[in-house]
Amino acid sequence: MSDDQRHPWWRVNAIFDPDGEGGDFGYTVGLATRDVPELHLWSRPSLGDNPEVG
Repeated sequence: MSDDQRHPWWRVNAIFDPDGEGGDFGYTVGLATRDVPELHLWSRPSLGDNPEVG
């Protein structure tokens, strides 16, 4: 089994918002090397409503 099959070839960098105002996010690094779009992920909703909470 090659390393690519056992370990991801990409990384996720996480940015922490120390003020706690919802600015936490993460982004991928390395997906584009295989012609896959890089991703940006918010860690939580900022000041808006959370659609998953009823």
